[in-house]
Amino acid sequence: MIRRFLPKIAASLLLPLAFGFGAGGAYAHGTHPKHARQPAVQGIVVSTSKQNVTVQTQSGSVSVPLMTSTQFVRYAKGSTADVTAGAFAEVRSATGATVASTITLLPSIMSGHPGKHTHKSPQSGKTSKRAGTGVGRSGAQAKMHRGQVVSLVGNTLTLRDARGRTASYALAANTTVIKVMVGTVNDLAAGQTVRVFKDAAGAARFVEILSS
Repeated sequence: MIRRFLPKIAASLLLPLAFGFGAGGAYAHGTHPKHARQPAVQGIVVSTSKQNVTVQTQSGSVSVPLMTSTQFVRYAKGSTADVTAGAFAEVRSATGATVASTITLLPSIMSGHPGKHTHKSPQSGKTSKRAGTGVGRSGAQAKMHRGQVVSLVGNTLTLRDARGRTASYALAANTTVIKVMVGTVNDLAAGQTVRVFKDAAGAARFVEILSS
């Protein structure tokens, strides 16, 4: 089930709060899971159990019921050592540039079909190919390419998409590597920063664990 959220997640994984990459989260650009019917709850976990999670937000404490179907995603700051052949990745770079600004590593369960997904830019509302261009947070054009890592030789990363096309990117000193991992309710703990998306009934549909 988590695969259905991949186009939303991977399009904006570039600003996880946990590691100082920005103040948002996977949905910092305004894109939310399809089934999240209510505003997200973001804050610090006060307490958690198998049945609910209580979050301290800026406006007060909020308790959100958890379901057996609630999905969890957690993040870790990675390094180029994590970028290995066979890994699934999405590379973001400025349009017209071949220098990777961010590399997002995805677990195989979330890889979907690299290069075939489309998404709507939250700013423009226009649909663009995943391996094409999109509108970044500042309005600047950005290129995103998703595929499987062929190799990382020196500072050159090569990806192959679902159609067999390859593209190479140079890694800079400031290239950010983010690892995305499928989590479980057992990963929730007091003191974490989380972002909880609720369904129409107010239960947690999707939980981002932004800090550990």
